[in-house]
Amino acid sequence: MFSSVRKNVWRLRIVSLNSVAGVIDLLYAVEGSYFVPAIYNQGLSPVYGSILLCVSPILGVLFQSYLGSASDQCKCRWGKRRPFILALTITCMFGLVLFPFTENLAQSNVVALAVLVVLATTLMDFSVGALQAPSRAYLLDVLPAKHSKFGNIVCSTWISVGASVGFGLGAIKWSSDFSIQVKIVCGLSLVITVICIALTLFSVNEQNPQLAEEIGQVSTKDDHVRPPAVDPPNNITANGSIGNRDILLDKDVAETSVEEQRGCGYRCSNNGFISSILGNLQFIKYMSTSMIILYFAQFFGFLAVYSEAFFFTDYVAEFIYNGDVSAHENSTAYQDYTEGVRIGSLALGVSAFCSIAISLFLGPLMKILGMRFVFVSSYVFSMLQSGVMIFNRNPIVLFLLSPAVFYMIVILLTIPFILVSGYDSTSTLVRKSWSYTNENLIGRACSILVIALLSSQAIALMINGPLKNLYGGAEALMVVVCISSFIGAVIASFVTVPYKGKLKKQIIVNNESAAKCESLTIKSVYKETSV
Repeated sequence: MFSSVRKNVWRLRIVSLNSVAGVIDLLYAVEGSYFVPAIYNQGLSPVYGSILLCVSPILGVLFQSYLGSASDQCKCRWGKRRPFILALTITCMFGLVLFPFTENLAQSNVVALAVLVVLATTLMDFSVGALQAPSRAYLLDVLPAKHSKFGNIVCSTWISVGASVGFGLGAIKWSSDFSIQVKIVCGLSLVITVICIALTLFSVNEQNPQLAEEIGQVSTKDDHVRPPAVDPPNNITANGSIGNRDILLDKDVAETSVEEQRGCGYRCSNNGFISSILGNLQFIKYMSTSMIILYFAQFFGFLAVYSEAFFFTDYVAEFIYNGDVSAHENSTAYQDYTEGVRIGSLALGVSAFCSIAISLFLGPLMKILGMRFVFVSSYVFSMLQSGVMIFNRNPIVLFLLSPAVFYMIVILLTIPFILVSGYDSTSTLVRKSWSYTNENLIGRACSILVIALLSSQAIALMINGPLKNLYGGAEALMVVVCISSFIGAVIASFVTVPYKGKLKKQIIVNNESAAKCESLTIKSVYKETSV
């Protein structure tokens, strides 16, 4: 009886702990389905509107690694991750509240409107992107290796559920006025965000070994609960398990009794920002051929994803429903545009829901068909889907083809990082001419893949608005998706797979090795070491 109750408690804690993953994708869904149409509705042209949105990913390229380094050196009594989760959530919520009211605050001043749009979108998009690393690292810090399989399944489920709810909110007709529709969707998203973030922050208390080491004195609520001797995310044993994490799941964490440390500040080296940039540039200089191919495959893959995801609802509203966002609010064209945005959100919601099954069966699929085949197939499906969508005006076909969007997203967020782990184990991440010392190569390599993601997002936002304006129709966006997917498929076919034949059993099946792979993946964006 006691064992059953205890088992249910830790499962509930893992579910609560991962709720932040649902929030992240919920906000991405709201942003992807409504931000571009809302910007057009506020009077900004496609050229300037899309260019303004690219500020956030550019900042992400510059500061993502530095924020990870700062969190790793955090000296807060709450832990290393939770202060950053809370701070980034607050800035994200501020952007989410500000965005629907930018037009009201600007009062027909175009310059003020542009500044407010940049401020709101940057606060939200940058914060949501930066929130991924500390939230996933928080999971790794406190989750015992024996629960890694259940934890990863819960996390993947939360991601799909969050995206489905986000697109679902946009699919419901809350108001016939588009601006009021945006306000209601953002408001409901804000409420869900507060609830889920609270569940995450209060699910499992977090230890801060950095603080314990510095103070040298830790008191605990239970005598046999002790802080780990090493920083949990870095304490990876030879067999892939994360040392000393079991103690954090069912017990409240140690709190320091030293009064001076009760504040929530953090310290990081003054040259952390410069070091992270120089380290990335040095790694790029010495990348192996396998890593270069993987980088460009990732770049063109996400160029296709972002070109479609950010402009999909606008495409459906204009091309399939013949709507016009610039028409009078009471006109049929304007109402058709609003309806198209809702149907586009619904189609993406269906795609996100289908990704739950994709996430659950991805491992067996790679074992049966091979990793390269699955990787290339995501590009091929995206190319075929976008090729049909260039000419399609049938909503039923739209729903049938929509799962290709999230299929590609799931693949691009999984296989490249597994390959990086394989390149590291076979010493093929960098050219042998680089004599590196004390360099976290796998973390640096995964950080480069994240830079490919962010840079492709910036370029997609930068080119698609002007291209749509030049071509005179939203279907031009699908041409970009089709071409990017084709180039990505060609490059992906040359990707080196270090695991011959079927995927090595210990990479997917063995829970401890899977935990190691996941840990190293998160360290990609999160753990930066000075060069």
